Amino acid sequence: MIYQSPPIGSLIFSFMYGINKELIKNNTKLEEMLYSALKEDNFKILEKSKVEFEPYGLTLVTILAESHAIIHTYPEYESLTFDLYSCRGPNDGRKTYNYFEERVNPLHAFLNIAEVPVDPNYIVNGNTLNKTRKANIINFFPQ
Repeated sequence: MIYQSPPIGSLIFSFMYGINKELIKNNTKLEEMLYSALKEDNFKILEKSKVEFEPYGLTLVTILAESHAIIHTYPEYESLTFDLYSCRGPNDGRKTYNYFEERVNPLHAFLNIAEVPVDPNYIVNGNTLNKTRKANIINFFPQ
């Protein structure tokens, strides 16, 4: 049987501030934390790619059978970004995020979760979808 993903994917994006000064510089530990979080949530890791910056910093891209997970650190600001997209359906990936965030233990975390319709028929209930462009600007800072 051929796998068909649900018509809705899940996008989780977070910016974490106030991360322990030693942890944010420990690329190996952060990498282990992300992979453990993904495995805990039964994601299948297909490929791993990373870039380590001098004197500190990390961009880690993980290709999953179910899509991708990315972290990028800013050690000079004791912060990082977390990005996870899953095509396993709405609300997916929260277990991964929670597991990772609990271990990173930031002072502040700004979390955005979007349910992403990937099937145009789902968006327009079977009507023809005309070419559309829409942008939502997310302001992380309260007004």
